[in-house]
Amino acid sequence: MGGESIPISITTAPVLDQEGEVIGAMGIIRDIRELEGLKKELASRYSYSEMIGKSPKMETIFELIERIADTKTPVLVQGESGTGKELIARAVHFKSTRADKPFVKINCSALPDPLLESELFGYEKGAFTGATKRKPGKFKVADGGTVFLDEIGDTSPAFQAKLLRVLQDQEFEPLGGTQTEKVDVRILAASNRNLREEVAKGNFREDLYYRICVVPIYLPPLRERREDIPLLMTHFLNRIARQYPERHVGKISISSAATRLLIDYDWPGNIRQLENTIERAYLCSESGLIDVTGLPRQILQQKDMNDQSAPGDEKKDEDLSLVFRYKDPALVLEVLRKYRGNRTLAARALGISRTTLWRRIKEIEQKSLA
Repeated sequence: MGGESIPISITTAPVLDQEGEVIGAMGIIRDIRELEGLKKELASRYSYSEMIGKSPKMETIFELIERIADTKTPVLVQGESGTGKELIARAVHFKSTRADKPFVKINCSALPDPLLESELFGYEKGAFTGATKRKPGKFKVADGGTVFLDEIGDTSPAFQAKLLRVLQDQEFEPLGGTQTEKVDVRILAASNRNLREEVAKGNFREDLYYRICVVPIYLPPLRERREDIPLLMTHFLNRIARQYPERHVGKISISSAATRLLIDYDWPGNIRQLENTIERAYLCSESGLIDVTGLPRQILQQKDMNDQSAPGDEKKDEDLSLVFRYKDPALVLEVLRKYRGNRTLAARALGISRTTLWRRIKEIEQKSLA
């Protein structure tokens, strides 16, 4: 009572007789205080305002945020969907002297022009049908703080013209109003489109582009920062484990085979897709190890396609392709014969845990007796 809590790691394995029957179990308990301390140190070292990364591209972005945070300069964050553009905007705001003022976000792609204008500029009573009272807009609410315009590339040229006035003069008129309102807001914008190309196509105003793109930040897709994937995996796994403590007792890890597949995958949905994948794998895992069986089909299919299209590539593990067919009884028995009955080596070759292999062998035996 009142003593120190010590983090431990427990490894268990069944004890089998010569016939392969379970006759007992053994366990190893390890004190992992030093390991946990190192993990916390690494997490703090490679995290920045809720963002995780150690790649050169991310470190450059972190350094840029530090330099521009305390200015009023507009910032344009561009990158694919799911890369974390809002996190960049939040980091800029909360690292600035405006941190104690409102951070107001609006998704420009979710609203048509009339609703977008009323949301940003507000409206007077009677401005339109249903406007029964005056409502201040997001710009007024964020006075002194920051307005984050997400997916600004989806706005119309007509709306862009009205937005340009706010950036130039820091003033606007509410819908149905006649009085000009002054505000002090910093504009941060984001888009998953290449706005320079949209300007060339005539879809985005050039003058507005240069107003919001004083400091451009390009957030790279996950496939361009693969060295960050293990850090993100650990971060999401720990966070999801805290959300579902009843799912597993003790720490849960990811097998080396599954880790390789996750690092090699191209992640079209970027960080958001990776987080969803880790959550699904965690919830579907039956043991303390997430293996390839818990990964979505598209990740396994990409590995299959890569193997077929580049048969001469350097082989990371000649047995890795076996993981996609581990439920094939003939294959399981073939791998066991290859490793002369050594279940530890066979499980490693199949990319599954020894417990999963043991269950699979039992299933095969039961079906053969049926």
